[in-house]
Amino acid sequence: MRTAEKWADLWCGLPDGASKSQLLQLLEDIPASRFGVPVKAWQFLHRLVKRQPQACFLTQSELHGRDLTTAGLALISTWSDDVLGEDLDRSSRSLARYRSDLAAAGLIAFRDSPDRSRAFFGKDRDAPDDAYGVDLKPLVARYSELCAIRDGLRQVKSESVGIRRSLSRARNRLRELKALMIEPSDHLIADQALKVVEAVRRRKNIDAVQLGLQHANEAVASLEASFDRMMNDVLLEPDVSGAPDSLDTQLPPSLRPESISEEGLGEEGTWFRAPALTSNDTDASTPISVKTVENGSLASYVHQDDIVSDDVANEGRILFEFTLDASAPPRQPVQRVTCPELSAVIRLLPKLMDRLGYSFYRDPRFRDDESLVLAYGQAAGHRIGLDQSAIRRYSSQHGIRFAIAALLTEGTQSVENPKSYLEGILYKLGSGWMKVDLAMSWGRLTRHYLTGSPPPPPRYR
Repeated sequence: MRTAEKWADLWCGLPDGASKSQLLQLLEDIPASRFGVPVKAWQFLHRLVKRQPQACFLTQSELHGRDLTTAGLALISTWSDDVLGEDLDRSSRSLARYRSDLAAAGLIAFRDSPDRSRAFFGKDRDAPDDAYGVDLKPLVARYSELCAIRDGLRQVKSESVGIRRSLSRARNRLRELKALMIEPSDHLIADQALKVVEAVRRRKNIDAVQLGLQHANEAVASLEASFDRMMNDVLLEPDVSGAPDSLDTQLPPSLRPESISEEGLGEEGTWFRAPALTSNDTDASTPISVKTVENGSLASYVHQDDIVSDDVANEGRILFEFTLDASAPPRQPVQRVTCPELSAVIRLLPKLMDRLGYSFYRDPRFRDDESLVLAYGQAAGHRIGLDQSAIRRYSSQHGIRFAIAALLTEGTQSVENPKSYLEGILYKLGSGWMKVDLAMSWGRLTRHYLTGSPPPPPRYR
């Protein structure tokens, strides 16, 4: 009570420009724990101020030249416990406890008359000589202090929001990097950092959140450095000659090895050249029609038995180069391997990564969509069970097709053995003659994730 009375002696009115409504807003913005009082006691104080008339809260300029002792009687609340208890649904004993807590915090003073009545005394109620009840002068005298506390809390809250947003960004970045990492040690770093983030991100203690953010930032820096090294090792360097980028290892026709088989061969109307002719035969560069071979007019060029015997002796060797007949309308070639558009792959990747528990991120360090999809496919191949040497080999052999096959394997939920499933697709890709419809499979997967249709069954056994 002495602390409250000391604050009451310092009362000289509200600062100019302040009002009762602003005092009520301060009580709403400042938590009760800031003064060490219960929340119910803080609500009791708010109710006392709200019930006090607006005219009682005079500013310093309005009180200039007046007797402060007499004017201060207007800030004594004389509402009975019955009225206040009905407002707050509390008993008189609870209200007495609230008054004691608030007085100990130096926010109110309290004085009862001998008969425990609360009223103004004097000839004129508008200018009483004395009053009994709850004195609000200590609270009004601390108005500037309440404003400083409110501003400090807002600043702390703003800093807390910034730290928590940074923590959320670090968590998302960790998930993005984890989806691209291949090394088990990098996955361990990402998993540990994500566990730390989950442990601290809901904590009220901002110092604990700050420590979690520091740990997450260190993990992100480590993973990004590892990611840069992985890009230098796995991704192809850009061609300084200005030629278009290509991730497939495709050789020009003049340099094709004999182990490569032709794809997409035409049917009727196809042309070929004999691989070797004698000096007396027609020039090897002269095109010859297949129909001519069927009519038997090429006996002087190539004997049919020789072709069969050479094919048996040199299995897989390229015997002829095929071109379309320029004199006949071109036919649609048979497409052995179909691949979805990169835009369709990029459109599905966010949903696919979200189902796997990762985040999709268009890292600006990738030159184009093709290298981005290849990186996500390589990470999927690692999660499926391929080692780094196999990932590099398949990426060099099949390029974007390997990435799409790996993403298809990981996204198809009904696959029991993903590694064998993926290796089966890659075997068909490298066979040179087995048809692989990656575009149709990717379309079925897209319909499943984007429209909610039933999951597609595996197409490759």
